[in-house]
Amino acid sequence: MTSKKFLLCLLMFAYSADTLAEQIECVELKSGTLNKLQLNRADAFNNCFSLAALDPNSYAQIVVYSNDSVKNKVTLYDLDKSAGSNYVSEHHSSNNANNTFVVNTSNRNLGLRITPTSHTNSEKNLAVTFAIVDGLGTVIFDLDDIPSTAPPTKNRRM
Repeated sequence: MTSKKFLLCLLMFAYSADTLAEQIECVELKSGTLNKLQLNRADAFNNCFSLAALDPNSYAQIVVYSNDSVKNKVTLYDLDKSAGSNYVSEHHSSNNANNTFVVNTSNRNLGLRITPTSHTNSEKNLAVTFAIVDGLGTVIFDLDDIPSTAPPTKNRRM
């Protein structure tokens, strides 16, 4: 294969992979709402929430807590109208699983994705509360383990 053909194939693959990776569907958060959902390991804990309800160039405060100490990361995307997205940044929780930061929307439609980085062998319950007060949007994520339904193992004596 000539170097030009190889380069062309490489560029086409990179474009195709990038296009697929950028497709994302997000639930638009509405002020004063509570959303509850289950995040499944089999779906890589897939979720996304849009801050489209915020005014352009306004601020959003993001708060994540976990009663089960589930560490996490929140990834921010700039969402476009064709369901595409561009990576903006990510924020990792502290050792006690709290994750708090403020972001300026900077005239973007921001999307948020939360991913557990510990306790990844169990499904998760996620409660998302959103409110806008005096122009400041606040998103509160409550991320916890779903208790196992497997019966406890019995200790056997030998």
